[in-house]
Amino acid sequence: MVRLAARVALETCEAGVAVLTGAHAELVAAAVADLPIALVHHPGWRAGLGSTLRAAIDAAPACQGLLVLACDQPGVAPDGVAALAEAWRRDPERPAAASYADILGVPAILPLPAARRAEFPAERGAQAWLEAWAGGASAVALPAAADDVDTPEELAQLESGGNR
Repeated sequence: MVRLAARVALETCEAGVAVLTGAHAELVAAAVADLPIALVHHPGWRAGLGSTLRAAIDAAPACQGLLVLACDQPGVAPDGVAALAEAWRRDPERPAAASYADILGVPAILPLPAARRAEFPAERGAQAWLEAWAGGASAVALPAAADDVDTPEELAQLESGGNR
């Protein structure tokens, strides 16, 4: 699943792709070893989504936006990420975020200068920040992002074509 997310990012990002590792870093590195990406290890991954997002922001190069993809959303395709990029380019001072299941969340493109100043709660990552954005984040309908895989059983169901 990490490889799938990395390939989606590579198809849509011109500025380069980094994969942030935490648990199972060696397995993740092996899964993407042949891809033209950077690996960034986050030893504090157990601290939650907010900590992981902060590590990604801190590792980002000097640029205007940071695309955040989660590897547990296998239905997110390059066309969805391209729609996010289009929305963000229209107004790069505010985030562009996937809208699904009545929330704003990842994938998202964060305006990096603002994200560098933000605090992200451990349990929700960027979701609360996106929802509280003054003037609203640019919402892009991505219903496929609602389908996430959190357990080996859910992955097996997905691979067999079954419904969860």
